[in-house]
Amino acid sequence: MKSIRVSEVIEILPSPDNVFAIHVSGRLTGEDYDRMLAAIEAKLKAHERIFMFVDMIGFDDMTAEAFRKDISYSFGKLGEWHRFARNALVTDKQWMKLLAKAAALFLPQLQIQTFEPSDRDAAWAWLTGASSSRPTSG
Repeated sequence: MKSIRVSEVIEILPSPDNVFAIHVSGRLTGEDYDRMLAAIEAKLKAHERIFMFVDMIGFDDMTAEAFRKDISYSFGKLGEWHRFARNALVTDKQWMKLLAKAAALFLPQLQIQTFEPSDRDAAWAWLTGASSSRPTSG
């Protein structure tokens, strides 16, 4: 299975059916965010619980529209966060690590772990409990 580039910024990575794996780079727009949400919602429609592998290596920033959509979606899913079984975030940005840590404090049912870019394989292993079938961008 190959990765699927859905925009200049978003690449859906090959993964098992119950895993949403994505690489986001550049500047995320509202339109990009809509594409990402559609893919997440498709996984949630097919599975009661999903795993998320989010590779933010190369991510620069997001538009105000994308930020607004992110906040709206996050609050809209408050009662469903238990459906996101484990969440691995690969990033070199300190502010993203701090946000993930804060989310884990306020939403204890949300298992989220951050990883350095050099630990991408470890992120996949933690997420799935195995090191096989890991996503690759390309």
